[in-house]
Amino acid sequence: MKRSIISGTIMIVFCAALHTSVSAEAADKEFPLHEKTITIQQGETLETPWKGNVEISNEDLLKADTDGDLTAVSAGEVEVVVRYRVKIEAKAEIPGKENQQAAAAETIPVKEIPPEETKSGGTESPKPQNPKSSVGIDIPSMPADTAYPVICLSNLQAMSTNAGIVEPVITVEDENVDPDSIQIHLQGDRQGVLTPAIHKETKKGRVTLRMNPLQEDDQYTLTATGQDTSGNHTKQEWHFTVNQKGTQFSYDETKSNTIYTKKFSPVIQWNNLDEVTVVSCMVSGKEVPFTLKDGQLVIDKEELVYGKNRITLVMRDAAGNLSTMEPWEFLLEEETDTEAKKEEAEREKQQNSPTGSVLLLLGSCIVFYGRSKKASGSNKREFVPEKQL
Repeated sequence: MKRSIISGTIMIVFCAALHTSVSAEAADKEFPLHEKTITIQQGETLETPWKGNVEISNEDLLKADTDGDLTAVSAGEVEVVVRYRVKIEAKAEIPGKENQQAAAAETIPVKEIPPEETKSGGTESPKPQNPKSSVGIDIPSMPADTAYPVICLSNLQAMSTNAGIVEPVITVEDENVDPDSIQIHLQGDRQGVLTPAIHKETKKGRVTLRMNPLQEDDQYTLTATGQDTSGNHTKQEWHFTVNQKGTQFSYDETKSNTIYTKKFSPVIQWNNLDEVTVVSCMVSGKEVPFTLKDGQLVIDKEELVYGKNRITLVMRDAAGNLSTMEPWEFLLEEETDTEAKKEEAEREKQQNSPTGSVLLLLGSCIVFYGRSKKASGSNKREFVPEKQL
């Protein structure tokens, strides 16, 4: 069987929207050259899915009509080598769905040959065609844009706690990113929804957003969303803390610089945005055990000493802040000693009073006068000094 080799070069131009949507930057992009070998027999016509000019090196073997269809004119099999390249044009007219299906057809039918008349007036069926004639050109479609934009927080770690001011920087990367689709949402647990100033910088395939410094201590939630021109959507969320002040302590100040006769359990409250660790808890220079519960530190009353008590507390938080409480000082005295001191203080008070001195002197004189009368044996009524006192 005769075999003939025909080489032809075919350029096919497709609109990008036939397969997917592209941005203006992706227009005029060309893909690698493809090659396909097709075998047809004499009299068979290969209907091509495109309409264009075809260059044939030997028209004695293969002919092309104005629609671009190819017909084998030589006896035997003819191998047609087709080379083609796909080119993207952003402004090309978008073909309909039917045209897309035709362009993507895997097989191309061969034109039927009508039955011939016989000398006896009847009809004779045509000779069966070689099944290899039903072939087509596999035209690769442009790959759809299924890549999602990548959103990153470039200078701040998620779930981090920071002892200083932070300036979040967000980057959105995608070849076909849509800068207008990017949205930023910031919220603080204490402050609520915030609207910080954002500086946007756009380059090819990358958008950078810089936020003004966050100066308030708070637990923040930062959310960023964005998409590309194909509609691929991405959302990212980060949590972080700004903790510059560290731990704040509080206790019952009415119990400071006071004298107590009964022991009590000192209770200290603290407030911090992060988890804390007790570095030191001391009473009068001695480390003592304690209990932590519901934001309170409790020292057992048995850890107190009679005399002067001085409580100090040091805590470290997850941001690295080391916080020291102002000392809590008070006096603790035994109840018997206190009552004795109160009586002594009362006596001293009376002795130092002028009225008390006059009454005491007057009483002494009356006692002396009564005694002298009794000694002289007078008939006058005796004076009883004890009742006067």
